[in-house]
Amino acid sequence: MHLFLLIKKTMLFLGGDMKIFIWNVGTSTILTTIDCHPEVILSVSWNYNGSRIVTSCKDKIFRVINPRNGEVLQVK
Repeated sequence: MHLFLLIKKTMLFLGGDMKIFIWNVGTSTILTTIDCHPEVILSVSWNYNGSRIVTSCKDKIFRVINPRNGEVLQVK
């Protein structure tokens, strides 16, 4: 499964390896690699200004993540 989201020249790429990559489209560089999911990621969404993403995983846990540094801010 591959998912692309584009927000303000920043692209989120989600692959089947349970990692999320945040890319700078203008410079073609990876800004952040997020590796905090033990199982397949089923869904990911940005908030309105791009300062947070929320993911759901096959483990049935929601994670709120800071996409700038990959820090998991909240787990539910």
